[in-house]
Amino acid sequence: MKYNTILEYQDAISVLTERNLGIIDNAKVEVRSLNEAENTEFNSNKDEILSLKAEMEELTRKLESEETLNNLKKISIDNKMSKTNDFSLIRSLSDAYNSGKREKIVINRANVITGESGEGEDIVPVDLINEIIMPLREEYLFGKLPVRVKEGLNGNYQIPVFGGGTLSKDAHVGETGMAAEYTANFDSITLTPHRFSVWTTISKQWLIQAIPAATNSLVEDLGRQFWEKIEALLLSNAAATENKPAGLLKDLTATEVSDYAELCDFEAELREKKYRNAEFVVAPRAEAAFKSTIMGTANVGMIMQNGKVDGLDTVVTSSLTGKNFILGDFSQVQFGFWENPEITFFDDFQLAQNGQVGVILSGFYDVKLLRSDALALGTVVSA
Repeated sequence: MKYNTILEYQDAISVLTERNLGIIDNAKVEVRSLNEAENTEFNSNKDEILSLKAEMEELTRKLESEETLNNLKKISIDNKMSKTNDFSLIRSLSDAYNSGKREKIVINRANVITGESGEGEDIVPVDLINEIIMPLREEYLFGKLPVRVKEGLNGNYQIPVFGGGTLSKDAHVGETGMAAEYTANFDSITLTPHRFSVWTTISKQWLIQAIPAATNSLVEDLGRQFWEKIEALLLSNAAATENKPAGLLKDLTATEVSDYAELCDFEAELREKKYRNAEFVVAPRAEAAFKSTIMGTANVGMIMQNGKVDGLDTVVTSSLTGKNFILGDFSQVQFGFWENPEITFFDDFQLAQNGQVGVILSGFYDVKLLRSDALALGTVVSA
């Protein structure tokens, strides 16, 4: 059906898209595949959407120059289409390629496909989340320390915690004597989703002039901000609120360390709690102090050598302030992620008036310490 305005095409496409969403949602609720009638209607709607988009492009071409046409990508409509069926996106790109039509799909969710197809061009998918944002996580504490990470959570997630146990007496008994009783301590923690979300607006002209390079650089910077803010909270003493988890240093009092002997005592206190997998996290100023402090009295070297403090694996981060440092068993730190972070590009009338596109990065996560005594906080002071 031919329409006279771009808005009429948008409305028609939106109606068909919403209908397909309803078909998929009904099948999900009933935990089944699409039946023959639903599959026929879904494919018919999809074909009609592609036909309407082709007609809308033709009408737009008459109204605007070719340069302006490249700016008019209906991102919000494509975002809705992404929820119907990820496979349909791939099929849509393939159909566009085979028919010689140009179609840009910019749906930046966990399974994003960002690419451009057209006659004589290759289809090049770019996964912004899994190829850019998630690898950045490895550059921060989450990737450098043996923290536990649970992904793809649904609802609140309860984790059983074993807090150790004690024997009632010496377990050495005679051949027929009573065995010693072992009392185990069990507890649990609950991970609940906390939302981290940031938005910005960018020039649509800037975005289209260097896709995908411009898009990737923007997404990478947003991703770094995302992980840096989480790391900063992780290494703070902030109390938990309704909107964010508590920092891992909450309720910890820093032990002052001025020389190697005091550092050894600091390490011993943690090991006496039967934590064997100890690692250091140090602030840059603490790193500098350890590099300039002699180990022992025999001039055998400095406390920090070859990137390690007293021979233990060490991570240096500016997220830790002053001359503070942490020693702990970081396998007792539990992260939870509800899906991967999500990137969404959106276009609306108000933004379009100013030639802008909106970008939102969102994620849901939580972090808890499984055993409260697994981390110890120290600070370097002058001898």
